[in-house]
Amino acid sequence: MATRIRSCLRTSDLAARIGGDELMVVLPGVQGMDDAVTIAEKLRRLASEPVPIPEGQVQISISVGVALACTGESLDELIARADTAMYTAKQQGRDQVVAISSTG
Repeated sequence: MATRIRSCLRTSDLAARIGGDELMVVLPGVQGMDDAVTIAEKLRRLASEPVPIPEGQVQISISVGVALACTGESLDELIARADTAMYTAKQQGRDQVVAISSTG
């Protein structure tokens, strides 16, 4: 899965496990919400491809929350908005990308 994630990111981007089954991807210099959502959708599609294991294949789905940093916003506030978007994606049936605006 790490290889799949890396294949979608630039060398300046950052992907890290932040706890449990949650990952954070930071895309510095992304040009706008449309670009961020496009990258998130590509990650979601790649993650949904079957993963071969010795016993057969495993199907994975991911729920993605997308938020862009706003002027004057703290890192904690940005993460909280992205987290809200991710939980919205989970509540709406999982395996999807939900973007959240600066006003929520």
